[in-house]
Amino acid sequence: RLPTDISAVFYKLTIQPNLTEFKFCGNLIIKLFVENTTSKLILNVKDLRLNYKNIHLYNSLGNELMTKLIKENVELERLLIEPMVPFESGKYYDIHFKYCGNINDDGVGLYRSSYIAENREEWMAVSQLRPVHARRLFPCLDEPFFRAVFSINIIHHPDYKVVSNMPIKNVAHYRYFKIKDELVVTTFADTPPIPAFLVAVIISKMEEVDGIAGFSSLATPDKLPSMVYSAEIGPKLAAAMQNYIGLQYPLNKTHQVALPRLIPVAMENWGLYNFKEENILYLEGESPTLQKQTAARFSAHEICHAWMGNMVSLGWWDYLWMSEMYAMFFEYNIPHMSKKYFSLERVYWYIFQCISNDAIYVLNQLFLALNKLYEFNKVSKLLLLLSRPAVLRMAIHILEEFNFLKGFQQLLINYAYKSIPNPETMWTYLEKHKTQELPARLQDIMSLWTTTSGYPVVNVYQEWPYCSRKLKQAKFSLENDTENFQPWWIPLTFTTGRECNFEVTKPKDWFKPQRMYEINLSLEENDWILFNIKSVGFYRVNYNRNNWNNLIDQLNRNCLKFPAVNRAQLIDDSFNLARAGKLDYNTALTLGSYLVHDTDFIPWKAAITAFDFLDNVLLNSSLRSLFKASLVNNVYLKIGFEEKECDGHVDKINREQIIKLGCESGHQHCVENAKRYVSSLISGFQPNDSQTNWISVDVYETVMCSAVYYGGNQEWEYVLSLYQSAMPRRKSFYLAILGCSNDPDIIR
Repeated sequence: RLPTDISAVFYKLTIQPNLTEFKFCGNLIIKLFVENTTSKLILNVKDLRLNYKNIHLYNSLGNELMTKLIKENVELERLLIEPMVPFESGKYYDIHFKYCGNINDDGVGLYRSSYIAENREEWMAVSQLRPVHARRLFPCLDEPFFRAVFSINIIHHPDYKVVSNMPIKNVAHYRYFKIKDELVVTTFADTPPIPAFLVAVIISKMEEVDGIAGFSSLATPDKLPSMVYSAEIGPKLAAAMQNYIGLQYPLNKTHQVALPRLIPVAMENWGLYNFKEENILYLEGESPTLQKQTAARFSAHEICHAWMGNMVSLGWWDYLWMSEMYAMFFEYNIPHMSKKYFSLERVYWYIFQCISNDAIYVLNQLFLALNKLYEFNKVSKLLLLLSRPAVLRMAIHILEEFNFLKGFQQLLINYAYKSIPNPETMWTYLEKHKTQELPARLQDIMSLWTTTSGYPVVNVYQEWPYCSRKLKQAKFSLENDTENFQPWWIPLTFTTGRECNFEVTKPKDWFKPQRMYEINLSLEENDWILFNIKSVGFYRVNYNRNNWNNLIDQLNRNCLKFPAVNRAQLIDDSFNLARAGKLDYNTALTLGSYLVHDTDFIPWKAAITAFDFLDNVLLNSSLRSLFKASLVNNVYLKIGFEEKECDGHVDKINREQIIKLGCESGHQHCVENAKRYVSSLISGFQPNDSQTNWISVDVYETVMCSAVYYGGNQEWEYVLSLYQSAMPRRKSFYLAILGCSNDPDIIR
């Protein structure tokens, strides 16, 4: 860690990129403030060509100070500067640098990327500075604790468009006697105090789509139509988040940029959100419905970071999970709030994905110990596996939403343009407005969930007619029994068949951090009990055989007694418990058989995920297709093969998964429709002809694949012709469909 005796309060950064030689030069002035008298200044530097003769130190009066030592430590990526006279506490100093560096091909620092436009390769320069790559663009205090105001200037050819964190303040001609080309210097407005890793610049020939409320979107010329949606949805998402938390969106200018190359899936630079193209592009009529959801999600995620992660940042990289936790939770909630893009049950399904994935991956801890330089490059990859929203959702239901929002708002206000020092500070603020006492401090309850790997399974033992229910918690594992674990504080919510109350999601009781617990609860022999209402807790539940049978009986009599999320929970828990050897597969499959009565998206999503694993186990068995085909008929008939004018978002994504399941399992009507559709295309009809059944882009791949699988040489040859005439970016799509054939002679 860098010493905190000196902080930077202002950077004036001028960058001149050369996209022919892939080099850049920089001119930098840093205004420093001395907190404590010290004899040395330490900055971060990496891969910059510094001329020590061009490093000048000045006091607040403008007098240049002599230095006795300037030394770079390449291994530690640090630059040490020692003046002849120590830096005095309470005084300001300026330090000036002139330097050069490379526009590299590494994807970090200032890197290069390209695209093809009008048969010509166009190059761009893009910055990616998180977590520790600002030092590759300019000397700085490259740690998240340090914040400063940045004044950014870019010297460039007028053919290029430049964007940065703030709106453009001025564009002027740049004249320098050594340079013959006509250049301009674009000056941007000063940023608020931000960490160095949030600084961003892009120099390119990309084109722009203007939105409203200061939002605009950039993309390469051929992708620009697919960025109209992001320009439209961005301000709506910002307004929804603003209304929800009661604090104004802190930016007056926001660019959303689709990049051909980006190492993280997205990056929330201040006022300049970068995305991989596949995560933000959407074109009505050409892109599948799920892509619309993906674009809204990713946009919402980065917009949420404007408050948590940018306006309020974290003191050190160990706590990066805190800002990601909020962004990953709100990326589902905010699109729902802004335009009902998908039901909140879609949010709950995300929690199931979180549980399933965390059990599989070894790296399933939220706490990232990143105290060594070589570990920093793992941050982006770990964030894909970690930082799940389930822990936050559980905390919200423990506190109740209104109380949580008051605490969250106060946290954001008090730490605006500052860094939260640690998680304890966050949890303390969140529980300030709680209306009922908790069994322990929220920090003590939640710390086990954020610093301990994995999550628990609660085993419920009940034997009629006893009035007590014995509970045992264990660490859930798909492989071995894990006795060596630290028990969690588990918020217990539950209801019974007689009570059937699924509305109260605050804890009725607490399973303390111990292995066994007993609660008093009387049940009749044929009554059921269900724990974890609406799956608000981050844990699985296993029951004895009698209670599983009673739950199955209720599902078959009237599955709508349970909310869709709890039906999905029962499927997800039972199949994963069976997979882990904690429940017999007969119980899980019997429970899954109730799906003949269910047409809702989320239970079917849970089931299809469970079936995917069974498909791998029963790869050569016809039983897997028979089982799925026996369940899918009712939901298939309801959802239909063709898109309806009245379909909502969830209807469309439900159709996608049901048509895929139906055709893959050999559902007769699904297969016949797929073959008929492709046959009509082969005959020369187009999808908009009245003679041809119209299908949506959501099911196009499934339909084509099914026709090739169940068809013959004619269907395969037709897809081959599509492959041969397709644009390069589309060829892999048709190649995958050609591989759907089950005839080895055709493939050969």
